[in-house]
Amino acid sequence: MEQALIGLVGLLIGILLNEHFRRRNRVEVYSTKVFEKRLEVYEGLLSAINNAETEVNDAIENEAEPLAKRQQKAFVAGLRVMEFADKYSLYLNDEITVHCGAAFVVVSDILEMKNGKKRKEAIDHYRTMVGDAKKMIRAESGMSEIDRTFRTVTKAKHSSPVIDFYRQKKREHEHAKKRV
Repeated sequence: MEQALIGLVGLLIGILLNEHFRRRNRVEVYSTKVFEKRLEVYEGLLSAINNAETEVNDAIENEAEPLAKRQQKAFVAGLRVMEFADKYSLYLNDEITVHCGAAFVVVSDILEMKNGKKRKEAIDHYRTMVGDAKKMIRAESGMSEIDRTFRTVTKAKHSSPVIDFYRQKKREHEHAKKRV
């Protein structure tokens, strides 16, 4: 009787362990597919932001065009980013989506401002928001972590006059941001 009870308990434990590992394996297979899709979507979002940024920068700098045309151009550029985010909202972090939208909403106000200190500050703020969005996308997609892992594995130490200049300017920019 005791052996039958031990056998029955062993059978139940085996069934439970098998079910646990089967579900865990299913989650791993599923998460790999989701990760790949998220990476693809974040790559698309970054591309949409880069395209919109180019169009907005043109609208800001090309003051020869009528204001209404520049505002329309900037609005459509930001709208494309948000349409992309809406289309793939299942895979995107809501907070990053909101930040991306907010980055492009301020452009219309910038275009209406006269040249001066306040306009320059607004443009800097817009560009900082776009830069932050790009950093958030890299972090959320896992690329920042992958880059750190690769640097740890390869122990690559790149250096050139251009890279050294870039690092110096990056440090200065980060230091200036911390003071604000």
